[in-house]
Amino acid sequence: MDSLINFEYEAVESLLRSFLWPFFRISGMLMSMVIIGSFIVSRAKRVALAFTITLVVAPVLPPMPVVELISFDAFIITINQLIIGIAVGFVSRLVFETFIVGGQIIAMSSGLGFAQINDPSSGVTVPAVGQFFLMMATLIFLAVDGHLMMFEIIIRSFDTLPVSTKSLPMESIAELISFAGMMFSAGLMMALAAVISLLLVNLAFGILTKVAPTLNIFVIGFPIILTFGLLILWFTISGFMPHFNKQMQRGQETMCNIVLMECGHG
Repeated sequence: MDSLINFEYEAVESLLRSFLWPFFRISGMLMSMVIIGSFIVSRAKRVALAFTITLVVAPVLPPMPVVELISFDAFIITINQLIIGIAVGFVSRLVFETFIVGGQIIAMSSGLGFAQINDPSSGVTVPAVGQFFLMMATLIFLAVDGHLMMFEIIIRSFDTLPVSTKSLPMESIAELISFAGMMFSAGLMMALAAVISLLLVNLAFGILTKVAPTLNIFVIGFPIILTFGLLILWFTISGFMPHFNKQMQRGQETMCNIVLMECGHG
């Protein structure tokens, strides 16, 4: 009787191991990634989605380490799975922050920064231009199945980065930090043409002020700068898709490098 009970307990424990740790890794990614990890998606829906994905992929994943579920090693493994998932999901947030930064730079340079709007995904107030770029990036991300690409990476990561007590390697952490630093430079490059154009407009107004000191440049100049800002924004949108493709490719490469995986460019 005791042997039968022990056998059933070991079978249940093995089943829990094969489900719980993949669930934590997938949940970590869903918690930190764009769109699904935002405030507009409730925690219950994220948990339900993580549970469903884990239930589907658990049978085809590599064997989990034989560790007692109530132990220090099991606790370390759980924390590591959350860290891996959060790191992969966080990269997608950095990709989207590039467009927010670029939009904010354009808005502040053109006087469009006065138009503020609440961002439902983060709960903070941002310039309308940055929110507009974020909405475009979100729609394109869903249209090109970027979320499915992230699901594929996190599932394939169980082969390249097996479940164990080992945490993320230092090269993965360095890759994430490097990509975070590149976010600001990418946002600036996106807005650079608009900033230079508006700088030339302001320079022209500065020369006009010297030529005609009695001219009220603030009354005349501000509406003209706003008009030029909207015009430059229109030209900037035409180059949005190439910039999105480049940033998404960088983000995909970073996600793959974090989980020590080779991936093609979809």
